[in-house]
This record gives sequence, structure tokens and C-alpha cells, in this order.
Amino acid sequence: MLRFKQFISEDMPYLDDEYEQSKEDKAFRAADLRQRLKSLDAAKGDTPLKKIGEIGPYEVHHVPTEMAGLIGGHIYRQHHAVVTHKGNRVGVVTFSEEKPGFMDLPKHLVSQHPLFQLSHSGRKARVSGLPSHVYRMISQHLNMPVVSGARQSRGGQNVWKNLAKMGKVSALNTRTGERIHDYDPDKPEHHNIVYSSTSGGGYQSGYYWLLMHHPEQPKKENP
Repeated sequence: MLRFKQFISEDMPYLDDEYEQSKEDKAFRAADLRQRLKSLDAAKGDTPLKKIGEIGPYEVHHVPTEMAGLIGGHIYRQHHAVVTHKGNRVGVVTFSEEKPGFMDLPKHLVSQHPLFQLSHSGRKARVSGLPSHVYRMISQHLNMPVVSGARQSRGGQNVWKNLAKMGKVSALNTRTGERIHDYDPDKPEHHNIVYSSTSGGGYQSGYYWLLMHHPEQPKKENP
């Protein structure tokens, strides 16, 4: 069974500032990032990194990969945002591409847990809220919204609070169909609806709520 700190590392490692206090934990996170990058290198083959933008001193590169499913030949598509600093890979965020249909959601992206080197995590990152900026950039680049899971840790909440301040975020209750068209983390009623407290480990449940970050639409020029 994973220890709590290891579980946090797999969920939102870049937001756990206490994580770095243990040498064992440092090694665990470093190994996790190395394995993610190793798997990505094997999956992408000769596909080159495609730079899609910069976030302060960081460069963000997009690498798409595909894998055929065992049943029905379904193609699973993933999009990897590789973050580099001075030419070195310091983090990666992997997004799964999901088909439209569920609850009338459009084609969208769902993120796996982001992984960053300790020296570029949390308060040590050269840009505040670095993972949120990566989410926003890949969403804009692919012109697809990013959708959260129905449960969020406190670290995950911070990512979505930052995204709501950067652009449009909506919320959908998958049980009732209720929608919040403009999620505002500063409104108490939104916080209480989307993130109601639970008693376990500081985690919170969204009660079947999904958050969706919408890419910005290009402004139409006046004729």
C-alpha cells in the first residue's frame, strides 16, 4: 500500500511542498518522472517535440501518441505536454483525448497527474501556478476543453482555481445535470457546491461535479 505522501505524489506532486523533506520521497518522485518520460520516449518513437509556447523561462512541447485498444480496434489518443528549462526536461503532463457524447460534453482532454522535478515544483517553480499554465496552453493549442475528474484534492483545486482566473471554467453535475456556466472560486456558493468537505486526509469530493476549462475563441474582426 502506498504511503500518504506517495499517494499525494501520484495525485498532485507539484503542490505538495512538504513532500521534499524525505530523501526516500525525493527518490520516489524522481523515479516516477523518469518512468513517465521513458514510457513517452518509447511511445512517441521518432516523433519530434513540437514547441507550442513559452511560460516564463520554460518551453512547452506537444507530443501526440496513439495506441490501439484490445477490443474493437479503438484508438486511444494521448497528448503529452513536455516542459523544458534550459534544454532539460523538467516535467510532463499527459492528457487523454475523450470522445464527445457523455452528458453532451464535446471532445475534450482529461489530465493524468502532472509530474515535475522537485526543483521546479510548488514554490520552487520559476512561474507561479506552472501546471495551470500548461493546462491552458495545451487546451488552446488543440482547441479542446480540459475536463477535471469528479474528485479533487486540495492541490487539484488550486489548479482549477488558477484556471478560473485565467479564463472561462464551467461546472457540470453529472448526477443532476445542473450547470454552472461561469465557475468563480471566489464565490462561496460555488466553493460549497463544487467542493464540499469530507473527512479523509484533507481530500474533498465534488459530489459528481466536473469542471471544464474552455479554450479562448479567436476574436472576430469587424468587417
